[in-house]
Amino acid sequence: MPALTENLLLSLWEEGEGTGRLDREALLLATAAPELSGEELTVGQRNATLLRVHARTFGERLDGFVRCPACDEALEVSLGVPEVRAILAAEPSLGEHALVHDGYALRFRLVTCADLDDAAGAEDVDEARRVLVERCVLEARREDEPVRAEDLPEDVVVTLADRLARLDPQADISLAVSCPECEHEWRAALDAASFLWSRVSLAARRLLEEVHVLATSYGWTEADVLTLSRRRRRVYLELALS
Repeated sequence: MPALTENLLLSLWEEGEGTGRLDREALLLATAAPELSGEELTVGQRNATLLRVHARTFGERLDGFVRCPACDEALEVSLGVPEVRAILAAEPSLGEHALVHDGYALRFRLVTCADLDDAAGAEDVDEARRVLVERCVLEARREDEPVRAEDLPEDVVVTLADRLARLDPQADISLAVSCPECEHEWRAALDAASFLWSRVSLAARRLLEEVHVLATSYGWTEADVLTLSRRRRRVYLELALS
């Protein structure tokens, strides 16, 4: 999976700017890994794919900001290179799986991107969870009698969610955060698609600023500017701004 080129960054930004989150995510996956079927990827595989694109294009370290849910303080957070490499080294356990809990026997599979897209249209969190359970549970029985997925008791659904998380470890990426202002502690989730898009958007805008400066100073076209190496372009920018 190669890094995103500058021309590709600009094309991505132009096509994805102003669209919704799901459309941007699909665009990122289709551009970065056209050989993969985005809908068939598990949530963990999607996250890993997007993090690999980030690593090759912007570096392995992840730096960002979160707001404390208790006092709304903005906090800088980061995942270092060892942590990112550990996330990328994990692998999902694909195929069908079995779960027996409190007299219920389930066959199930991992959550895919298509499942998430379907659940995104739910009216609330409970409805979204019901959609995911119905899609992922292939069969449910109790004392050899079939049970509808929507009729599974809460403790079975909770146990299923825990198993899904352990079988697809890249699906839920989070980091421990402690607020120095109010001492609140929590785990902040990392949305890989949104994080990568923010970097793509920032990089594209910086490229356009560089094109503007050099086009204004030297009369070059966008294509002229983008063919320059980063080192030569930086020198021309310093001269144009001096």
